[in-house]
Amino acid sequence: MLLGNGFSQACRNDIFNYQNLFQQANFGARDENIRGISDSFDTYDFEKIIRTLESAQTICTAYNIDLLIIDQISVELEQLKNSLIQVISQTHPTRSSSIDEQHRSDFYQYFW
Repeated sequence: MLLGNGFSQACRNDIFNYQNLFQQANFGARDENIRGISDSFDTYDFEKIIRTLESAQTICTAYNIDLLIIDQISVELEQLKNSLIQVISQTHPTRSSSIDEQHRSDFYQYFW
């Protein structure tokens, strides 16, 4: 069963919040640009940044902006998505049994 970000944050907000994940993420060669976009929009929300880059691609295409710029946006989009997957994989508990009793209690209070 897959549970979304709300479950993860309820369970371990100290790990699974956008700011923490974003700060730990490795954006490789695109790091400066992606962090700059995050700063410009005052957000650590990966999904918001992804939507912003997708919108930028659409607008650039509509205005016939240089294809190199559109390609650069595509590369940053892919890097952002891959970095999100990577950082979640690195921070996610390997087993449900590794979630201590206090965090389970916090989770149950959040949902019930």
